[in-house]
Amino acid sequence: MTCTWNGLTSTWDDQAGWATCTGGSGSTANTPGVGDTAIINAGMVTLTTPETVSNLQLGGGIVFIDGDMGGSLDVDTGFTWSGGTIDGFAGILTLLPSTTSVWNGADMTLLDSNVINIDGTVTWTAGLIHIRDAVISIGSGGIWNMDINGASVEAIDVLAPGTFAQISNGGVINKTGTQTAQLQDFVSMDGGGAFNLTQGNFELNAALFDGTVTVAAGTELRIGGSTIFDTASFSGAG
Repeated sequence: MTCTWNGLTSTWDDQAGWATCTGGSGSTANTPGVGDTAIINAGMVTLTTPETVSNLQLGGGIVFIDGDMGGSLDVDTGFTWSGGTIDGFAGILTLLPSTTSVWNGADMTLLDSNVINIDGTVTWTAGLIHIRDAVISIGSGGIWNMDINGASVEAIDVLAPGTFAQISNGGVINKTGTQTAQLQDFVSMDGGGAFNLTQGNFELNAALFDGTVTVAAGTELRIGGSTIFDTASFSGAG
């Protein structure tokens, strides 16, 4: 079942907020749930209960995950992020191990104590990722491919008036693609996982960067600002 949010500001369990969702298997009937695809391009949808969908397509608007009220969202097949905002109160969006995700918007935003757990595979191909006081966490089986090939340098930054953005890498990050990717000021990468720079360049202006770093021949790990290498180890011909 494909369920499209109609642009309201309401809750996930509001049946009137979803078009073409008759038969949806959410915790409230006729809303998105297991086996369904949720498409959100405008408005704001708030989760106050745990929900699981097969596919999430976020192209605009706001997904507000109210973790304080018990809200969370799991995705078990695919997550396409081409725009819009993930906001909330200590909310968690989990991309389960079976999930394949593509992030390719102009601007993608994660706000205010929310966490994206990557336990599957994410491929970031284009766009700026803005984080305000929130975390992207890569689990032990998670993979984040930064496959940047476009005309523009792409970056992860701290959105004002935030003070930090954290990437907790307990899995694997692969930088591929010919274009440069950046961590801008006050973006930390910790967790001790693998970071493989296999193509193109990667620029650091970050607060903290650690892990097992492999820099392939012909690539450059460019270091600026006040980056702190706490427990990082380095290898490779780059």
